[in-house]
Amino acid sequence: MSNPKHNRKAFLTAVQQPAEALDTARCALLFSQAINPTLDIEHQHSVLNALQDEAESAQIDSASELLSFVHGKHNFRGNPDDYYLVDNSLLDCVLEKRVGIPISLALIYLAVGARTALSVYGISFPGHFLVGVGDSQSDIDGLIDPFAGQLTSRARCFDLLDNLYRGQVEHSDKYFEPCGNDTILLRSIENVKAIYLKQGDADRALTCLDYQLLVAPEQPNLLHQQQQLLQHINQNGGGSSVIH
Repeated sequence: MSNPKHNRKAFLTAVQQPAEALDTARCALLFSQAINPTLDIEHQHSVLNALQDEAESAQIDSASELLSFVHGKHNFRGNPDDYYLVDNSLLDCVLEKRVGIPISLALIYLAVGARTALSVYGISFPGHFLVGVGDSQSDIDGLIDPFAGQLTSRARCFDLLDNLYRGQVEHSDKYFEPCGNDTILLRSIENVKAIYLKQGDADRALTCLDYQLLVAPEQPNLLHQQQQLLQHINQNGGGSSVIH
């Protein structure tokens, strides 16, 4: 079982790297260990490293080949039947079960893509995380929908946006800009936090907030959420706190 203080220190050390050098997969696994202290993080690293080594040997040189490797050969795919299961958002579970949500699956593509000659980056598209490959201004063979396991286009993404938000969100090319590794990590943890808040689990939601604040220590909305949750836990006598 991991030491929570040691885990937190390791995570903090990792996220203090420059944004471009931040290892999102390693940070995501450290966060998973904060949620599940019995997690064998070294085993999970070895699973991910094996995928990366294989991808490096395969000499992947296009978005379609990256998709074929991750989705086709290794069967990483979306889980539409139980989308809000917390396991879908935790990288260790995604590595074991090969199912997840868009951003947790994107972590696999980004980690694998980093060991190829490709330029691979995350795209924080509203409501549906994407993976970009190559020139961020190109719409040719450069967008991967990790949840659907297919190449996509800006037009199809805008159709998805309209379906998700009933046409209330404007179309903008800014949604396809590469996002920073810190943004990816914050959004990954946000999904887990949202599930715990919906379940009424204040303690685990507070853990998520703590790790988000290690990434973005001065973000006002996170500090406000932390204050509210701490107040709730204190009012309920600590221990295993449930939000009613």
